[in-house]
Amino acid sequence: DNANWNVNPETKNQWKAALNDVIRVSPTFLRHERLAAILLHEVDSPAGKTMSNEQRLIHLENALKHANLSLERHPQHYVALSYKSYALHLLERFEESDASYQILEGLTKSRFKYFRASARRARMRIDWAKKMRSSSKPEKSVGIISDTLRILEAATIKDQFWRGIMTSAITSKVLNLIEVGDLKALELVFVELYGKNLSGSWYYRYKEQRLFHGELMSRYGKYLYFKRQPELGMKWLLKASFMLKHINIDKNDVNYDLYLKSKAQGESIIKILKEANIKPAK
Repeated sequence: DNANWNVNPETKNQWKAALNDVIRVSPTFLRHERLAAILLHEVDSPAGKTMSNEQRLIHLENALKHANLSLERHPQHYVALSYKSYALHLLERFEESDASYQILEGLTKSRFKYFRASARRARMRIDWAKKMRSSSKPEKSVGIISDTLRILEAATIKDQFWRGIMTSAITSKVLNLIEVGDLKALELVFVELYGKNLSGSWYYRYKEQRLFHGELMSRYGKYLYFKRQPELGMKWLLKASFMLKHINIDKNDVNYDLYLKSKAQGESIIKILKEANIKPAK
């Protein structure tokens, strides 16, 4: 297996059939793990987006089954454990996935670069919080995201993958607090966010992070405006405008449309507030 293992779109179906056949007569932890990998990759691929819910469920249940069978033969097999955690995530069995990722975190601390267990666990928890929010359980969602941010802060390696998940976690926290209407907590989030952007902390030097935080701040200002708190809304719209104005972004950048939309969204409301002689809150 090791000498010939080379799965690509052209050979994937042949490998899947071969692994299914050989597992019937000679199962090994590696064969189960590799079949789980193929099944998960199929769900994640562009073709996977066209699967029916039933097909997707069958793929994920099979992937989980083979990851578990791999772990039965080799309980310390980190790769199979990561596949198990991810399959549970996609099946929306979030508490089981969280427990599985937690074990993976402990086992792979010295190999974070390869497994990124805490970042992957955080990504799963963001989906979990979103599910709670859509299920009218915003308070539970707030707790899940607060713990998620602590997990991310404690991560050993903070690379581009980590930065993207951290931005998603902050966005999720803001959406949760908007859902529960906790303006005091929201104010604290944005005071900290704005301060860190101005301080030049390494994470906030990246234009992608500054853009997403500026867009989030602009969205918050708009939310306050529609909540009939124009002075506070103007305060955060002006801060968002300042942040966005100081981002050097090229017209060919993938985020350029978001940049233009964020600027326009804030500027239109600022104009209305200025015409009404509204002064920003301090």
